Amino acid sequence: MSLSSLTGTQQSLRVSLDDPADAADFRAPATTVTIPATGTTQISVSVVLPKGASAGDYQADLNLSTGAVEVAHSVLYVHIK
Repeated sequence: MSLSSLTGTQQSLRVSLDDPADAADFRAPATTVTIPATGTTQISVSVVLPKGASAGDYQADLNLSTGAVEVAHSVLYVHIK
């Protein structure tokens, strides 16, 4: 996932996942990320499913915050046939 700062200042953000207790285990290894002023940085997001996971839709929310304020979020989604 690519993150950009449009503010002209460096941004340090906390990365968190709201991942329901289901078969899909969404992971974001970074707990914080720093975006350079007017720059871009990358974070990796992955999902692990056990062999034989039930068909269906699985999702989690990736949240980026500074202090107690959420500044961005993204829905992570995987569909198993």
